[in-house]
Amino acid sequence: MVKNTNPILSVIICSAQGNLNTLKFSLKAILEQKIKIPFEVIVTNDGFDEKILNLIDTYKKYLDLQYFDRKNDMCLSRSRNIAVKNSKGKYLVFIDSDIILNPLALNSYYNLLWENKNTSVWGEYHFQGKKDIRLVMGNKEYQEYINSKRNIILYFKPFYHTFAGSFGLKKEIYQQIGGFCEDFVGYGYEDKEFAYRLYKNKIKFIFSENVSAIHLGNSENDSDFYNKDRIKKNSNLLLKKLFEDIKYFYLLDENIVIKEFEYVHKFIGNLIYLFYITYFLSRNNEKKAFEYTQIAEKYLEKNSILNLWKEYSIKKENNDFSIWY
Repeated sequence: MVKNTNPILSVIICSAQGNLNTLKFSLKAILEQKIKIPFEVIVTNDGFDEKILNLIDTYKKYLDLQYFDRKNDMCLSRSRNIAVKNSKGKYLVFIDSDIILNPLALNSYYNLLWENKNTSVWGEYHFQGKKDIRLVMGNKEYQEYINSKRNIILYFKPFYHTFAGSFGLKKEIYQQIGGFCEDFVGYGYEDKEFAYRLYKNKIKFIFSENVSAIHLGNSENDSDFYNKDRIKKNSNLLLKKLFEDIKYFYLLDENIVIKEFEYVHKFIGNLIYLFYITYFLSRNNEKKAFEYTQIAEKYLEKNSILNLWKEYSIKKENNDFSIWY
């Protein structure tokens, strides 16, 4: 295929060894996009994989496609930063190799980014029918709330809801905040840290069902990418970055926090009770947490509630009363 000399949109797909089966579905979904503007695709693979080369060569016949492989170091941030350096588009859309975009997603990403200044767009996704707070993010009133100064609750800041498996923004904004932090290695938290810097730079967050996708997911048992010690390290790194906001949140009067929880209840429904429980456990107030546990058990799956108490028990046993996020 002849290369686009001036692609307006750059679609960046981050992959890794062993993700061939999901990558082929992601690329197929890109090929089936209903979009009129010129766009390019950049695939960055964490580690060399001969099998992927055949897939890339096949899709190069139909897409303006660049491919880069690099040292297998499990750093998604580095993959994204390398791809951006080699991109030509004014707008960037990032997806992981296990994301299948709906046919109108790229066109919707472009329209939303073109129509809204100083904005990032984050995709709603569905994963095996699992309920997720992101599935309510399309509510316009809720989006106004999480983007407003009135929102003082840490749990409901917009960066809390971000998922870098599918999002878009103007390249200029990406460069302005310095791209992804490469201190995060392996699974987790690099997206929230990136989004936190967007938030600090007063970039608006839009969560849109128009850019929805299916999240296939990768097996957590097949890769050191999900190493528990590394995930904990990433979590602690994020906490350090958010320290001032976390400190402010935990100095708030309890009545203010409860009032905000009640307001948000109408948006996210009974999932709010998980936030009540987390909040009181993080303050080591077992009595209050148990009260809301009894309410939550009427509406939510018991496993999700039990996991919060398990985590609390581990912290208590280890005398680790550090602030939760």
